[in-house]
Amino acid sequence: MWTRALSLFVLLGAAACGSDVDDRPVSWAYIHPAIILPNCARAACHSSLTRTKTVDLEDSAKAYETMKGANIIPLLEGTQLIEGSTTYEYRMPPDQPLPNVDIDLIDRWQKALYPR
Repeated sequence: MWTRALSLFVLLGAAACGSDVDDRPVSWAYIHPAIILPNCARAACHSSLTRTKTVDLEDSAKAYETMKGANIIPLLEGTQLIEGSTTYEYRMPPDQPLPNVDIDLIDRWQKALYPR
């Protein structure tokens, strides 16, 4: 009896952990360290060392100005590699594209007028 009750409790608890609502902060203070640094500012891409296409996303202040001034969503969704350039079939970063939930959060950040 207790085993069945405990199993039901664990199952219900696990089901309650998931949420369709993205309650992550819509702020640069969250987006830069949680999304941009580990996904975009890597050694082979947009780090201070490599600066692919002259874009440095490692430094928070520089990255903020870059992201604020760019139409970044088409880049992340794969509809274009560089603003105004040819359409490509892959998303950024090319080796492991950002999940849609992260793209949506960046889009919400832009629409909220770039809160720090």
